[in-house]
Amino acid sequence: MRGHPSGTAQDVRETMEFSVLHGIRPIVEAVPLNEADAAYRKMLSGAARFRMVLTTG
Repeated sequence: MRGHPSGTAQDVRETMEFSVLHGIRPIVEAVPLNEADAAYRKMLSGAARFRMVLTTG
Protein backbone atom coordinates (compact mmCIF):
# COMPACT_ATOMS: atom_id res chain seq x y z
CA MET A 1 0.00 0.00 0.00
CA ARG A 2 1.25 3.47 -0.82
CA GLY A 3 0.17 6.76 0.63
CA HIS A 4 0.53 8.66 3.87
CA PRO A 5 -0.99 8.46 7.39
CA SER A 6 -4.18 10.27 6.33
CA GLY A 7 -4.81 7.94 3.38
CA THR A 8 -4.12 7.75 -0.30
CA ALA A 9 -4.27 10.69 -2.69
CA GLN A 10 -7.74 9.51 -3.74
CA ASP A 11 -8.89 9.45 -0.08
CA VAL A 12 -7.69 13.03 0.39
CA ARG A 13 -9.43 14.12 -2.82
CA GLU A 14 -12.73 12.54 -1.75
CA THR A 15 -12.46 14.13 1.69
CA MET A 16 -11.86 17.57 0.16
CA GLU A 17 -14.79 17.14 -2.25
CA PHE A 18 -17.05 16.09 0.65
CA SER A 19 -15.94 19.15 2.64
CA VAL A 20 -16.72 21.50 -0.26
CA LEU A 21 -20.16 19.94 -0.84
CA HIS A 22 -21.12 20.32 2.83
CA GLY A 23 -19.50 23.70 3.56
CA ILE A 24 -17.02 22.26 6.05
CA ARG A 25 -14.19 24.70 6.79
CA PRO A 26 -11.10 24.25 8.97
CA ILE A 27 -10.51 26.24 12.12
CA VAL A 28 -7.00 27.70 12.10
CA GLU A 29 -4.88 29.90 14.31
CA ALA A 30 -2.81 32.23 12.13
CA VAL A 31 0.55 33.26 13.56
CA PRO A 32 3.01 35.68 11.95
CA LEU A 33 6.20 34.00 10.72
CA ASN A 34 8.29 36.08 13.11
CA GLU A 35 6.46 34.33 15.99
CA ALA A 36 7.14 30.82 14.65
CA ASP A 37 9.19 29.82 17.70
CA ALA A 38 6.35 30.67 20.08
CA ALA A 39 3.84 28.88 17.84
CA TYR A 40 6.06 25.79 17.75
CA ARG A 41 6.40 25.78 21.54
CA LYS A 42 2.63 26.16 21.88
CA MET A 43 2.10 23.19 19.57
CA LEU A 44 4.63 21.02 21.43
CA SER A 45 3.07 21.85 24.80
CA GLY A 46 -0.37 20.75 23.59
CA ALA A 47 -1.83 24.25 24.05
CA ALA A 48 -2.66 24.69 20.35
CA ARG A 49 -6.39 24.06 19.91
CA PHE A 50 -6.59 24.26 16.13
CA ARG A 51 -4.29 24.07 13.12
CA MET A 52 -1.38 26.43 13.50
CA VAL A 53 -0.68 28.34 10.27
CA LEU A 54 2.34 30.60 9.80
CA THR A 55 1.63 33.74 7.76
CA THR A 56 3.91 36.13 5.91
CA GLY A 57 3.46 39.76 4.95
